[in-house]
Amino acid sequence: MSVILYTKEEFGSLAYYLTHTHNLRDIALPYIERMELQKFKLGPEDEDRNIICWVDRLYVANQLAFHQTYSWGEGRFEITPLDEEDINPNSIHWDYRKLYDFLNSLHYNLFSNGGRSFISTEDLARLDGLIGGVARRIIDGPTHYGGF
Repeated sequence: MSVILYTKEEFGSLAYYLTHTHNLRDIALPYIERMELQKFKLGPEDEDRNIICWVDRLYVANQLAFHQTYSWGEGRFEITPLDEEDINPNSIHWDYRKLYDFLNSLHYNLFSNGGRSFISTEDLARLDGLIGGVARRIIDGPTHYGGF
């Protein structure tokens, strides 16, 4: 078993597409969290911030799992968060299948070889929901949801 360390570019692009694609935005922000934000009368930009913060937590968890697996006992290592300028479409073009494959691989790579995870159960459940939502869109095809 090996752990892949994904790049800041991949996570930044993921955050961009989840916040700028209506079909993905609806499944990237669970209904209960959307209702919580509306309870405080927060707007779409706060929903985007919620999604970006969640993607950032996935990014940090991936870095921690990688370093737990390969850098244990080697001293210090640096964990970097996503910055505002990282949230852009860059050169990665996501379609549903590519996104599904990436999310499944990411799910696996949030755990160290020892089975340790640095992500909360709520964030992991949210990832599972997104994976399932993307899978559903692949099965239903573009006529139901459109492409992106």
